[in-house]
Amino acid sequence: MKKGLSPLPQTRWMIGFLGLALLPGCGLQMPDFSTGTATAAEPVVSTVPRGPDPLGDFATTATPGSFGTVNGERARLVRSYNAASGRECREIILGAGGSERAAVACRNASGQFVSSTPLLRGSFR
Repeated sequence: MKKGLSPLPQTRWMIGFLGLALLPGCGLQMPDFSTGTATAAEPVVSTVPRGPDPLGDFATTATPGSFGTVNGERARLVRSYNAASGRECREIILGAGGSERAAVACRNASGQFVSSTPLLRGSFR
């Protein structure tokens, strides 16, 4: 007769997995319910001066979740991340509705954000 695995190692594995799954939420703050009323945060909107690289200019000044315009199009900074090359990059969504598309700006050797080609096209959602 074959013996099965003890439930103890399986339980430890599940607890460890759930603990890791909950870690990204550790940086979130709980809303303050003491006032009894909910208020929506106003989105940050910035207009970027047109330089040699408007996308890079927007990436330089924007924070995650902020909105602005790039070449007359609505732009939203989604996230900042470190690419496999070690460069700091920022994912930006251009357009609105069904015409949204991903754009990426990464720091170059001189420390300026410049437009880069997304590695995986259409993978921003």
